[in-house]
Amino acid sequence: MIQIRTNVYETNSSSTHSFCLCLKSEYDAFERGERYLDTRPIGKKYLVTMDEALNLIKNEYGRYLEKNPIPNSGNKDDLETFIDRFGFWNYEKTDKFINEYSDESDFDCITTPSGEKVVAFWAYLND
Repeated sequence: MIQIRTNVYETNSSSTHSFCLCLKSEYDAFERGERYLDTRPIGKKYLVTMDEALNLIKNEYGRYLEKNPIPNSGNKDDLETFIDRFGFWNYEKTDKFINEYSDESDFDCITTPSGEKVVAFWAYLND
C-alpha cells in the first residue's frame, strides 16, 4: 500500500458511510420541514435552518449569486428549490435518497445521562 497522507487510513473502497448526530429537537424540526440536511462535504453542521442555509450560500457562493440571485418571492417552495441546488436537502428528499440508494440505514434515539435526547441516523451506500 502506498501512503499518501500521514496518519490517515485510506482504502480504495467505493462505498460511502454517512453518520449524523443531533439533538432530538433538531431532528424533529427537520421532519417538520424547519431544518435542512447540509450534504456538502464542507458542511460543519448537519441540520441547518433556512436562514442558516441562505447565509452559508451568500458567504460561499457570492459570485454565483450575482447572476443567479436568491428568490425573493417569499415562497418556501421556491427557496427550498434554490437551496437544494447547493446541497441543502429537506426531509422528504433525504428520506427518498436513503430508501432508493442505501444498502442499509438506521435511526436511533438515546437519552444521555444528563437527560438530553440525541438522535443518530446513518446510511451505508455502495455502488
